[in-house]
Amino acid sequence: MLHEDRKALSKLRLDNAKMLLKSAQAMIDLEDYKSAANRSYYAIFNAMRAELAILGIDHKKHKGIISDFRIHFIKLEKHLTDILIT
Repeated sequence: MLHEDRKALSKLRLDNAKMLLKSAQAMIDLEDYKSAANRSYYAIFNAMRAELAILGIDHKKHKGIISDFRIHFIKLEKHLTDILIT
């Protein structure tokens, strides 16, 4: 994939993450915290996919995205990021 295509895909995914954050805030305002947590998770997930898209990386499963995000962007001990996949 060309760099411009990667940037466009990344922007699309980041825009989606922003929309999901707005949705999460709306759910909080309605005191629907379970839905807010769900929307927040997917906002984070889409932001992670946006960053990985720049590198040309994608996976069909959440575990693959989280694993590669850890490898390329998080310089913490594995146990500190385990909350993302539990």
